[in-house]
Amino acid sequence: MAPLSPYATDRVIIDYQQGSLIHHLMMRCADVSAISLIENSVGDFFTAIAAAICATTIVGARAGNAGSSLTFPVPYGFVGLTYGSGVPSVEEGATFMDFVGRSTDGRKVRAAVFGYQGGLSSFRLTATESTEVSDAVDVLNAEPSLWWAIGGLKAIWYPYANIGYNAYWQRNLRS
Repeated sequence: MAPLSPYATDRVIIDYQQGSLIHHLMMRCADVSAISLIENSVGDFFTAIAAAICATTIVGARAGNAGSSLTFPVPYGFVGLTYGSGVPSVEEGATFMDFVGRSTDGRKVRAAVFGYQGGLSSFRLTATESTEVSDAVDVLNAEPSLWWAIGGLKAIWYPYANIGYNAYWQRNLRS
């Protein structure tokens, strides 16, 4: 499969903060100017996983059009909202929930959020084990013009979230 430009689609980058750490979540979409759709979907996604993550505040959002490497701040309505609860421990700062899927042309897509607060017994939570995962996957699959893969096609999200430690944050958070 031929590689595609990272700027192949419109994209929204959501900047969120947990404790002193700032992370980023990217959503590929049909049109970054579909503000109410994007606001509702991002809010619904973070609401769905709120019980599984530490206190997470959306501190900013940027939008970029297909074909351009530039992103610009956008005052989406979810900026300033907080989801989840509790101050993240050192372990939670490096722990993530990673939702994955594929588009019909076979391209992989993921949406990972740090600050997972649950156990890591199997390193995967299925939609039948976790209402948070079930609800989040429903949000990711719901709107045909949002949460795309890099090829510009709607992704079909798998009914699970992988759970794990990020090696970069593991090294940086060691005391």
